[in-house]
Amino acid sequence: ELVRQLGELAESYGLGRNIHVGETALGIKGRIGFEAGAALLLITAHRELEKLVLTKWQVFWKDQLGRFYGDRLHEGQYFDPALRDIEALMASSQARVTGDTRVRLGPGRFQVVGTRSPHSMMDTSVATYGEENRLWTGDEARAFARIAAVPSLLAARAANGDR
Repeated sequence: ELVRQLGELAESYGLGRNIHVGETALGIKGRIGFEAGAALLLITAHRELEKLVLTKWQVFWKDQLGRFYGDRLHEGQYFDPALRDIEALMASSQARVTGDTRVRLGPGRFQVVGTRSPHSMMDTSVATYGEENRLWTGDEARAFARIAAVPSLLAARAANGDR
């Protein structure tokens, strides 16, 4: 019922219409038009909630494995055991993804305007993104930056022959 109602709402704003150009497993390219407003709204809202609750590496691997999973399905490889492993990781990653997402709709566009979750990893009592934090000092941040840069420094020296 939710998907049907969202689909009708999205359609009334002209949302979710697109054209996809893809390639089959046989190398044949094709183009299809589709309308999936409910899916577009739900997926976008859910992704914003995930960004609030998951670590950046959880989001990264969900994206990478999601593309691989989609490709395998598109190629008819549903029974590939790797897909069961990916499904387990995806299910595990969703254990704490719960909360509210607010979306503003307009003609031909929409925007996520807010998210909240009891499992939010955003904690303004310890840090404000790009402004300040209370977890370490400036000297500790400089030391960390120097240590984190060591692999790049060594790679640059090796590339320039500076041993």
